[in-house]
Amino acid sequence: KEVADKRAKRGAELEINGPEPIIPVSEATTKTLIKEWSKNTHETRWKEGESCRQTKMLVPTVHNNIWKRLRGLTRTRLRIAIQMLTGHCRLQRHLFLMNLVEDPTCEKCQEGAYETVEHYLAYCPYYAVIRHHTLGNMFLRQHELKYLKINKIIDFVEMTARFDD
Repeated sequence: KEVADKRAKRGAELEINGPEPIIPVSEATTKTLIKEWSKNTHETRWKEGESCRQTKMLVPTVHNNIWKRLRGLTRTRLRIAIQMLTGHCRLQRHLFLMNLVEDPTCEKCQEGAYETVEHYLAYCPYYAVIRHHTLGNMFLRQHELKYLKINKIIDFVEMTARFDD
């Protein structure tokens, strides 16, 4: 009881800063305001930041429900999803950046394009039939990639067998 009394006395002696009358703010309101501020800050940093280019192509907003869908995936399907979302996979461009191959271009289509996740998912003519079967079109535009469901992307990757050992 003494500790509570001391704290109450200290609180009563505090100098009030701000306009009168002082109206207390509920804990729920404070939590809501902090949560909104956090979400807005995260969204702003995501949109304005220069990093994560690969992921932003497939997940343009931080309020995307993709993270909920990732939770239910098997370990194998989650690995594929993360590779496609981050670009950290065994496509020529990434291997080239790691100095594991000498040429970043796509070996399948021979068109001289860098083999990136974007090229693989949207443009490579070698995978056009599988892309049509799994993603609905033989070729996609970059702005269409953000509408792809993660399970469809994984199905496409599995059907192409591009990453099979």
